[in-house]
Amino acid sequence: MAKKPKVQEFIGYSVGLLALTKAHPRPVLAKAEFTLMSDGSVRLNAINGHTGGEMGRIRHVFLSADQWSERPADPYDYAGKAVWALRLLGFEVPGVPSEQTSDMAAFVAA
Repeated sequence: MAKKPKVQEFIGYSVGLLALTKAHPRPVLAKAEFTLMSDGSVRLNAINGHTGGEMGRIRHVFLSADQWSERPADPYDYAGKAVWALRLLGFEVPGVPSEQTSDMAAFVAA
């Protein structure tokens, strides 16, 4: 059995956006937390934008180093990166058409 990777370094947060998910019946202010793991992967966690705590009913997602390097590249598009990360975590962002995101969700699922 493979060892679980350990937290190596906190990377940062996305900006908070109002988002919807099956686990929350109303829009919630959510942001993504990015953490580098000891095996080089990056863990995404859903964070409540009001309390700063983890959203326990939302499962975290692991991205390989290659998947992480292919994230949206514009250093000034904070909202785009937040939409990308929240969609990977299972959220929908009202007002943002699904075709405006990258194909990263399909890439991660593969």
